[in-house]
Amino acid sequence: MSNLQTLETTSFLTVDRKQISVEKFLETTPVSIQRLEEPRHKKLKKILGEKILPTHLEVALVQTHFTDEYYEDGNYYSVNGNTRKYIWNLYPETRPSQNLYVTVYHAFNKQEVNEIYRSIDSGESVETTRQMIGGLCRDNKFIPLSKYVGSGKFATALRHAYSCVIGTRSVFNYTQSSFTDIKNKKEFDFFENEIKYLDKLYFSFENNKDVKSKMNFSSVFSALLIILKKYGTDNAMVEVMINNLINNVVVKHEGIDKMNDGVSVILIDLYNKFAIQSDKWGDTSAGFGPIIIGNILYCMDSFINDCEVKVKNTKSNAIIMKDSKIVDYFVNYFKN
Repeated sequence: MSNLQTLETTSFLTVDRKQISVEKFLETTPVSIQRLEEPRHKKLKKILGEKILPTHLEVALVQTHFTDEYYEDGNYYSVNGNTRKYIWNLYPETRPSQNLYVTVYHAFNKQEVNEIYRSIDSGESVETTRQMIGGLCRDNKFIPLSKYVGSGKFATALRHAYSCVIGTRSVFNYTQSSFTDIKNKKEFDFFENEIKYLDKLYFSFENNKDVKSKMNFSSVFSALLIILKKYGTDNAMVEVMINNLINNVVVKHEGIDKMNDGVSVILIDLYNKFAIQSDKWGDTSAGFGPIIIGNILYCMDSFINDCEVKVKNTKSNAIIMKDSKIVDYFVNYFKN
C-alpha cells in the first residue's frame, strides 16, 4: 500500500481519495466487526459475472492511528467491498481490469473504526424495501396522501397481488431477471392506478382507529388491489363493497352454517378467525399469505357478484373452504 500516503495532518474527520489496484485491495484485512462474506458471496458472484458497474470500483478503507490486539498503527483495513474481495480472490476472472477508487478514513481508536463501518456497511445504511417503494412513488411523480401508502408498507401486498394476477405463488419470493432490475417496479407500474385509488381511500379513514384496525394490513390491501384490477375503480358494486367494509356494515349475519353476504363474513367470521383467535390477520408470509388473502378475495368477489357465502363450522374455526382449495382459488383467480 505504498502508494497510499497519509496526510501530514490527519484527524477523525479527514477523508482522502486515492486509486489502488485490485491486487493491493486484496491484501487488506477487513475491519474487526465485518460480517461474514461466505453466506452472501454466491448472489454477488452472479452479479459481478454479469456486469461490472462503476459502483463496483468504489471501496472504502480506514487507516488506523493506534495499535491494539487486532489493529496495527498505520495499516489500512477494508470497510466495505469485502464480499467483492472474497469473490475476486476465489475467482480472478471476475476482477475488473482497472484500478479501484478508494475513500480513506482515519481512526484513532477502535470505537471510531466501528462508527465508520456502521455508517457505511450496516442495516441502517442499506435502502429498505419500504424506502424503495417511496422511490417508485417519486419516480412516478406520485405523492401519497395516506400514511399507510406513504410509508411503503404495501410492498408485501403488492407482490401477493401481482402473483395472483399472473397465477403463481413463486413470484412472492422476489427474483430479479437481472440485478439491475428495480425491485417491485413492474408490480408497482402494473397496479399504479389501483394504488392511487386506495391511497385516497386510506386517507379518508386515516383518523378512524376502528377502521384502521381491520384495514391497515397487507392482506386486506392486497385483496383490494386484486379486486380493483379485475372490476375497475369505477364499478358500482365495488364502491358498495368498500363502503360497507370501511363503515362496518353487516347486512345480515345469522351465524355459523348460514348464508351471509361477503363483507359481513369478512368483518365477523374471517376477522374473528384470523385476527382474534390465531393473530393471523396481518400475516402475509409466503406460506400463509395466499390463504388469508384468498379468503378475503373470495368474500369480496362473492359480494360484488351478489352471491352469499356459506361459512362452515369446524372444531376450532369458522372456515369458507379448506386451505388448499382457497390457495388454488387465489392462484387461479384471473384464469377463471
